[in-house]
Amino acid sequence: MKLKVGKNKALALIAAVLIIFSLNFFQGGVKSFFYNISSPVQNWFWQAGDRASDVFGVIPAIKSLQEENENLALENQRLMAELVLLREIREENTALRDALRVGLEKEFQMETAKVISKDLGEDSVIIDKGSKDGLSKDMPVINQQGVAVGRIAEVYDNRSRVALISGKNSSFDAEVSETGATGLIKGQGSGGALLELLPKDIDVNRGDLVVSSVLSGIFPPGLLVGSVAEIQKNDADPFQKAEVQLFFTIEKLRQIFIILDF
Repeated sequence: MKLKVGKNKALALIAAVLIIFSLNFFQGGVKSFFYNISSPVQNWFWQAGDRASDVFGVIPAIKSLQEENENLALENQRLMAELVLLREIREENTALRDALRVGLEKEFQMETAKVISKDLGEDSVIIDKGSKDGLSKDMPVINQQGVAVGRIAEVYDNRSRVALISGKNSSFDAEVSETGATGLIKGQGSGGALLELLPKDIDVNRGDLVVSSVLSGIFPPGLLVGSVAEIQKNDADPFQKAEVQLFFTIEKLRQIFIILDF
């Protein structure tokens, strides 16, 4: 009887071991199955996390590059502004040296000014000096080579308009330096000018210099105006005319001088 009970216990123990083993095997299979299923998903999440980490690492770098580019742009603008200022100072110094070389400063009391705007249609320019700088209407204007350029037509506090001698409303007395023949310079617009009312019996040739006359009323006498480019004669006209090639062009006007007194 006792032997039978012992056998039953042994069988029960073996059965329990087998059941536990079978359960552990089943659980292992289940785990293996779920591991196989979930592994690609887990890999995707890990890769996505790495990518996100990379993105979050790049964002500060991009921001840093943007700030650096902005700083470089600002520095470039500052350097360009300094370059423009230095160029303007150099041009002004060149103009002053040229004026000194031809003796203008010793001969006249002058004010230098910078051309800030040009009107090609009206043959006029705007300068950066005005009544606060001692300028007044009809003051003569020359360039750094002592060439007659125009006169002050309008004056404001810090600005003035200069009517060029090539303008259609401009006229003043001039003479041909080689012969002393006198005439009237009249602006033709678009940078052109004519020397009219020249006596017909006086020879005037191409290349002859034209200068301001003592009778001009605007410019001091002897200022360079231009040279004779072409002679115009008409049998019915008691006078001859000469096209004058002016010694300045509006496009190249940068620095000018206003003669305050002469």
